[in-house]
Amino acid sequence: DKTIEQLQKSIAFSTAPQDMKTALAKIKKFTSPVNEEKVRKYAARLEKYWSISEEIVKQKDAKLYEKIEVPMGAIQSSAKANPMDTNTIASASGELDKLLTEMQNLK
Repeated sequence: DKTIEQLQKSIAFSTAPQDMKTALAKIKKFTSPVNEEKVRKYAARLEKYWSISEEIVKQKDAKLYEKIEVPMGAIQSSAKANPMDTNTIASASGELDKLLTEMQNLK
């Protein structure tokens, strides 16, 4: 059972950076012109995908994990703000995009 669980997590992890990149692309698309409903929807998806691989990233590369947490937090809080802080979302999205590439390269 433990092996199956590890395999499932590994498979989920291998798709998570790509899923996160897809959600991030949608967030970028809907911040200009702003569509708050869609930004919130994809910010929630981004968070969901991150929760799948968070532990694995933390175990494999604690520094990368810490780096990813910063833009993730900024995107989440800015998406929930009223009015939405699209400047912070745009800036954090660019940073997170680079970090997701690093995450994809984790072995």
